[in-house]
Amino acid sequence: MQRMLTVLALSLVSGVSSPMVADAQAPAGAGEVLTNQMVIDMVNAKLPRNIIVTRIQTSRNAFDVTAAGLVFLRQREIAAPIMSAMLLATPVRPAGQLLTNDEVIAMVEARVARDLVIAKIRNTLPGFDVTTSGLVVLQQRKVPQAIIKAMIEEASAPPRASPAQPSHYY
Repeated sequence: MQRMLTVLALSLVSGVSSPMVADAQAPAGAGEVLTNQMVIDMVNAKLPRNIIVTRIQTSRNAFDVTAAGLVFLRQREIAAPIMSAMLLATPVRPAGQLLTNDEVIAMVEARVARDLVIAKIRNTLPGFDVTTSGLVVLQQRKVPQAIIKAMIEEASAPPRASPAQPSHYY
């Protein structure tokens, strides 16, 4: 602490900045960009869920919240509220990337929470096959009716420039 005060005083007098001064002024973790692995590490370290969610909500991120990313998180036993916070904190997919039936099936088979799958459907541009044959496959793969219904609604909705942002962004 004494050394830090000395460096701070010297830098004020000389007008020279030091890395130690910059560190003292910037909040810890301010430049950190959260990733899926960092969230997994926090969960594995048994940080309280509300702390992890707050960190997600207040940090820049580079989360992979594709269907495959959500399946990976589920396989690592990341709780649905944490995954939901990650999904809401992540910008929507680019227009060229569409959510498909196979990705929805993969999330269902990995036991990603139903509400989370539906949120993903509503916040991603649909590339679903909701023809009769597509619906039959979804039924055979045991996709819950609520999810199939959300897929049909999104597939039949008027085209939009990008998926709707969650209301907390307004």
